[in-house]
Amino acid sequence: MIASPARPSLRRALGLLVSTLAASLVLSLAPATAAVTAEDERTSTYSPPLGAVFSSPLDRNGGREILQQVYRSIYASPKGSTIRLVVWNFADPAITTALIAAEKRGVHVQVVTAESTKNKQWYRIRDALSKNTSDRSFAVRCHNACRTDRFVMHAKIFLFSKAGKRRHVSMFGSTNLTKAAGNRQWNDQTTTANKGLYDFFVETFKEYAADRPVSDGGEVYDNGRYQVVLFPVPETNPIAEALEKVKCHPPKGSGVKGRTVVRIAIAGWFDEFGLNIARQVRRLWDNGCDLRIVTTLAGRKINRVLKQRYGRGRVPIRQVTIDKDGDRIPEYYMHMKSIAVDGHYDGDPRAHMLFTGSPNWSGEARSSDEVWVTVRDARQLVKDYIRFTDRMFSGPFAHGRIQNMHRPLTGAARFHGYYELS
Repeated sequence: MIASPARPSLRRALGLLVSTLAASLVLSLAPATAAVTAEDERTSTYSPPLGAVFSSPLDRNGGREILQQVYRSIYASPKGSTIRLVVWNFADPAITTALIAAEKRGVHVQVVTAESTKNKQWYRIRDALSKNTSDRSFAVRCHNACRTDRFVMHAKIFLFSKAGKRRHVSMFGSTNLTKAAGNRQWNDQTTTANKGLYDFFVETFKEYAADRPVSDGGEVYDNGRYQVVLFPVPETNPIAEALEKVKCHPPKGSGVKGRTVVRIAIAGWFDEFGLNIARQVRRLWDNGCDLRIVTTLAGRKINRVLKQRYGRGRVPIRQVTIDKDGDRIPEYYMHMKSIAVDGHYDGDPRAHMLFTGSPNWSGEARSSDEVWVTVRDARQLVKDYIRFTDRMFSGPFAHGRIQNMHRPLTGAARFHGYYELS
């Protein structure tokens, strides 16, 4: 049910409340980041830090912590190096300007986006670079998916052969290269400098750029520390399979108070693909795991499973959104797709497992070009993701009652370019 418009006095009071809560959220969620100077941008003194970076749309820097890391890495890329970006949507003016400047100073800049990308910044980068993927620099769009003949390309992978002192840099997570990724969304990004992972992503990028079917999906890369599942996954559900390996009672010294900790941040959660995941989440909650979930949109079937009163009762889940005008299209929303596990996993009683990447938990994602990354032995990453998820869960814009929001690209939501939840 949509509320009727508030009276002017009430709107003023609500505006004051939102401003006060936003200030509170700034203090609780904003990561500490150093100011960017013009000198930093023009030289190679910056090297992208390894590990997790998070962004909140209401923090001091306008939510640009992740975009800032990509931006500074572009300026830190020396002549002769290669930048490869594959991303569902590309629409950030600063990133566009930085990439054009990099290409002019001799960096090889290669960009692949989804076919739906149609905006001023896309046309700027397309016109500045070649449209021929045989050239050293190019910008192209995939027709539907890139490396399969299925739904759409929705991955977010940013690769730098060299940035500052680091080589073989891979960045992955939930962030598109759009202004909305900073000023509208809560996002995550993990940065690594693992050569094996980087080389695999480079080969995957080349398949994306070729834009022709080379796979039915489901390929898995595993080098011991990192595992990557390339969607589509027509026959499997890697998220449900991962959760199936979690046990809730690790030995002393693991988890929290004898319970495995599981933190889930999932933007979109729908249909039968998502329902199989919800059943695993329900099992973990009933078996005693320390479990919290934040989401933007969860379908009715998902909520029905999670909110039943049997077992331990309702699973702790919060919707992280701000819908200021009550039109069921949130102006601010959580955009992550991650799981952090601290405790008993796949026979290891003291595991630290991070799962993150681009897929929402839906049939559309199952049939799309997506990237789902597992990081093993990720003690600090897991700690960081748990902390950030907990801050969202307990923050002033987390709602215990899941509101019925529009799904993007349907109905009224298709008119709002900032609402990216494909």
